[in-house]
Amino acid sequence: MKQGFSLLELLVVVAILMILGGTGMVVSGMFLNRRSGGEAVRVLRGALREAELNSIAAKGGLRWGVRTGGQTITVFAGDSFANRDSAWDEVWHLSRSASVDSHEIVFKKFSGYPVNGEVSFQLQWSGGERIIKVNPAGGIEE
Repeated sequence: MKQGFSLLELLVVVAILMILGGTGMVVSGMFLNRRSGGEAVRVLRGALREAELNSIAAKGGLRWGVRTGGQTITVFAGDSFANRDSAWDEVWHLSRSASVDSHEIVFKKFSGYPVNGEVSFQLQWSGGERIIKVNPAGGIEE
């Protein structure tokens, strides 16, 4: 009567486990990349909407805008990022795998229309990218 497993049986089981583990790591990596991209899109859309609504409400008696660059999105109060009142700044940091190109948009008080017309923001992350536009009427399009 034979007891235990043979060396060949153990090697087959180890090989199967290694294949399953490697496949699981690839699939989970793809899932995390998609998730970080979706999160970056939500953060940018939320920042744009917040700045637009703050301008419509003339919060603080100021115009509001969004400045992007690298992994940072900043909602600011003022006529430009350079001339802003930094006490009002709200800053979001994207995950390491996501980034956004450098742009600035400022919304007009009461109307919420962009001062500088249509502006496009390009978000990139591992495995994807998306362009988000703010049209001259202040609408956010993907």
